[in-house]
Amino acid sequence: MDNLIEFFTKFYGIDIFAMLLTFTGIYLIGNKKKYGFIVALFGNIIWVCLGLWVQSIGLMFANFVIVILYVRNYIKWKESTDSEVK
Repeated sequence: MDNLIEFFTKFYGIDIFAMLLTFTGIYLIGNKKKYGFIVALFGNIIWVCLGLWVQSIGLMFANFVIVILYVRNYIKWKESTDSEVK
């Protein structure tokens, strides 16, 4: 039982919080809410920081690329909605 508790609290719930932010952000983006990008972005920034903490190059690199993609997609989304308004 102690091993199970340690398994879920090893990173003080930071990983669970990052996961929830990422999932919530993706859900909001799917519902066409622009602020979903910000929510997911914060989740992935936390993942990058966690990757630094645990010294995981894969975790850091993957989430850094995802952060860049969120920013790119937000800009593209903004451009497409701006052109629809004109």
